[in-house]
Order: sequence, then C-alpha cells, then structure tokens
Amino acid sequence: MLKIAVISDDVVFLDSVKPLLTKEGYKVHLYPLCQDGLSNTLLEQGNELIIIDFFSRPKASGGLVKELKEDEVGASAYCICVLDSNSEDDIDFRSGIDDFIFRDSIKREIKLKVRLFFWKSRKIDSEDKIIVPGFVIDNANYEVIFQGEKVDLTFKEFELLKFFITHRGRVYSRDALLSQVWDYNYYGGTRTVDVHVRRIRAKLGGDIDRYLKTIRNVGYKFEL
Repeated sequence: MLKIAVISDDVVFLDSVKPLLTKEGYKVHLYPLCQDGLSNTLLEQGNELIIIDFFSRPKASGGLVKELKEDEVGASAYCICVLDSNSEDDIDFRSGIDDFIFRDSIKREIKLKVRLFFWKSRKIDSEDKIIVPGFVIDNANYEVIFQGEKVDLTFKEFELLKFFITHRGRVYSRDALLSQVWDYNYYGGTRTVDVHVRRIRAKLGGDIDRYLKTIRNVGYKFEL
C-alpha cells in the first residue's frame, strides 16, 4: 500500500490534506517540519511519496528534501512541494523536488497528482498480484489487503472481488456474474451473487461502498 508523508508546521494544512488522501485509500503519516531527526524518521518509515509544505519555511523544506535525496534510500522517494502562488520564485528546485502544487489549488490537484504517481510506480496487473488504489489482490496466496489491512475471504468471495476489480467501470448483471465467476455449470440462483456481495461488504467494512456499487434492478459495478 502506498505510504505518504505530509510535512508542515501548519497544523491546519496537515489536517486539511490528510482526509483528501485517506479517502483514496492511502496510508498517510503527518510530521511537523520542526521535528528533530525528521529525515531519519522518514527514511526508517519507508515513505514512497512525500508532500511537503514550502510556503511557510521554504529554506527548511528545501534543506530537508536535499538531505533525503542525498541518501541512497531517500533518493527514490518522490517529493511534491506545496507552494504559495506568490512565492514560487523563492524555491530552489535543485534541492531535488519532483513536482509541485500551488496551495490554492491543492484540493483539485492533490488526488490526481498522487494517483498519477501511484499508477506510474505500480504494476497494475501482474501474474501474482493486482494492485490498484486501496487494494492488493495476491493471486499466489489468495489474500486480499484492503486499505492496508488483510481481509480473510472465502475462495468464491476472493474470485468475485477479483473479477470486480479487474473489470472495473462496467455494470454486470447477476446472471453475468454467475456465468463469469461460478461458470455455466453452476445451477444456483442469482441470489448467490447477492449473498457473496453482502459478505464481501461485511468483511471489508463501510468504505467498500465507495467502490462496489449496487445498480438497482440490474446488478453491480466496481469503480475507482
């Protein structure tokens, strides 16, 4: 699961950014810029993406990014700086910044920037794993990780969830799901699909409803 560090001495900024990302299913850690040994902490935590406030203390923020990028481990971290639209000329991009967002447009852009990084840095479909925002489907071990937590599913629950994720964005009727997941030799009724969907929702919790949608009188649709 993508681990994101958000860094600022502005508590209001930290509190406003965190829900924008946790709603997307990412694991978010908040750090004050003034924290002692912050670069070491970030390296130990293994944060892949760092979003750092450059608008309040640009020199301190730039120094932190430079320190991280000079480390063998930290060099692979992707750093997005948040700028004030009136102070962009004060930023030294030689510190190692990878991307930036203006503070007044952060609500519109941050999810897209992070999502783009995620898709570029992950293999979405592979032989052993399927990784999409919020979910890891481990085909080799028949395991599901949802929002960083392992979820125990039965074989058919696993297969049904995997089908939804790999065929996202399209509505499937109950009959279609029966034929695709249970195959044509299954003689049970379409209520079987509803039972398995209900069990998946119960095991994954309320957040799954943001992804797995019931289309009334038709069937189900999975969206990211």
